[in-house]
Amino acid sequence: MMSARALLPAAVVLVFAFLSPGLATGAELETIDPFYLKQLDEGLFFYRSGDMAGAVECFRVAAFGLLDDRARLVTCYAYLAVIYHDLKMPEQARRYVYEVTSLKAEALMKPPGFPASLLQSYQTVARLYDQGPVEGEKPKAPAASALRPSADLGSEIDVLRRTIKANPSVAANYFLLSDRLRQQGKLKDAREVLEDLLKRDPKNAEAWLELGRLNFDRHEIEEAAADFRRAVEIEPKDVEGWYWLGSAYMELKQLPQARTALTNGLQLNPDYMDLKQKADRAVTAMSAQHDRAMQLYEEAMAQSAPDARVETLKQALKLDPCEPRVLIALSGVYADLKQYKTAAEQMEACMAVQPDKVELYLRAADLWAQSGEPAKALAALRKVEGLKSSVVEVQYQTGKIYMQQKRYDLAKNELEKIVRTDPSYKDAQRLLDQCVQALAARQPR
Repeated sequence: MMSARALLPAAVVLVFAFLSPGLATGAELETIDPFYLKQLDEGLFFYRSGDMAGAVECFRVAAFGLLDDRARLVTCYAYLAVIYHDLKMPEQARRYVYEVTSLKAEALMKPPGFPASLLQSYQTVARLYDQGPVEGEKPKAPAASALRPSADLGSEIDVLRRTIKANPSVAANYFLLSDRLRQQGKLKDAREVLEDLLKRDPKNAEAWLELGRLNFDRHEIEEAAADFRRAVEIEPKDVEGWYWLGSAYMELKQLPQARTALTNGLQLNPDYMDLKQKADRAVTAMSAQHDRAMQLYEEAMAQSAPDARVETLKQALKLDPCEPRVLIALSGVYADLKQYKTAAEQMEACMAVQPDKVELYLRAADLWAQSGEPAKALAALRKVEGLKSSVVEVQYQTGKIYMQQKRYDLAKNELEKIVRTDPSYKDAQRLLDQCVQALAARQPR
């Protein structure tokens, strides 16, 4: 999940482990995945260096893997509450204040195990939320029938399940139950709770967002991207949805989609977390991939063997799926190999990228015709209508396809239009003569 960030040197991690007694020491290292301890240490590093977006990302991942370690977990949640408040994201800050409260871990929130500076900051934030809404935020009424956390997590889960069964219309209880199940490490059950809510309320954007984050944390990125897409379709003005969708696309290396999602988010709130930096990274990565794709394109053009050229062009296309030169070249090689259907499909992909290029439609029509699919050939030609184009060429290709279908009367009409307009068009005249002969042969004697 942290592939976008440079990993810290081992020495730095050890320094923070030493500076934070109780956070990454003792025999617990034998039972806790070191990856999550490293995320906690990196979160501390980013927080102290002023990179709040990096800190949020690390603390969220760390919390996911430290659900069984209350001391470290409450530290992650406290940092997240403070950071989100500083970022003027009150809903998220309130959520993590609630998480800290639900852990009932006051005894653990003391130095030296719990950083003194964090304790002071967290207590200030917690008092603000206890007193009411944060400055600039509209007051919100508590969700009806939403339960407060109980001392026993298992009992709370049982009560939540019974409450939902008795009154399944309160969405807040589904979110609480999903959170509690996540704390128990029952991620499948937590996901099923959100899915149950979405069956009842498929247009609940917040539920799609939470489901996406759950899948994202479990490294099921394709599923997460699908969830985030649903969230932004329902609530396109929610910058958080676009942020997470862009993040998922970045993980999947789908850079054009990532850039689009992140740009949509920037239009809503250019100061949201590290959205601007992520968008810039997407553009930079796209530029690098395009340069590499062009290198492969040049290599392919220098290769004499068609099969080798295809493989090189396919590598280039993976790096830049929308580069017209690669699409056209790949279509041409497939045509040379007499794989006309595949060649036509590549040309159709290029048409989608350059919809105003009439010659692409003509070439696609010719390829579809050679593949034995005249209906698709005619469909490609019809797409040209309305474009400023060479009408004569479209008429010629249409007549040619009708000839292949032995629909000579229709072919004759198209070809006669050309010859009347341009008597010097020899190919059209030749095809028209063949058409007239075919029609004459059909006449009864």
